[in-house]
Amino acid sequence: MPDFKNEEATVLAHDVLGNIKEIPVKDLKLRVSVYGILKQGDKFLVQRYPKINKYGIPGGAIELGETINEALVREFQEETGLIVKPVKLLEVKEDFFFHLDKQAHSILLFYVVEKVSGKLLTENNGDDSDLAVFSSFEELKKAGLQKLQLEVLSKALSYDKI
Repeated sequence: MPDFKNEEATVLAHDVLGNIKEIPVKDLKLRVSVYGILKQGDKFLVQRYPKINKYGIPGGAIELGETINEALVREFQEETGLIVKPVKLLEVKEDFFFHLDKQAHSILLFYVVEKVSGKLLTENNGDDSDLAVFSSFEELKKAGLQKLQLEVLSKALSYDKI
């Protein structure tokens, strides 16, 4: 096991396009994020990131002072237009990630959610989502959804309460 207190310790991190690079541990920031899995029939709700034209499970970072549930509801509504409530914690993952000048050791919480109200986002929200759609697991595999998110959705396929 590497000595992470060593100033020279590194980890391998990736970006949304699958590029990998070695990052010094001292440059990482801890990021805790929460994501919602909403299933309709055999399809999952995903949102598209306009800057990279890739799909992902709705969610994002938990802000300081915000509860996990508050962050989940806020992020899901911002990215999809829907208000949801968490039903069950499905999976906890960790990841090393980089984007532009940010490097993170991420803890990711994935919840099964239920729709409460709202209308699906069909145009750009001005920041991090320009479309929310329901897609099958096979369609998402072909679209290049991140490996980690595919693993979670694969587990969600067998969860009968979604």
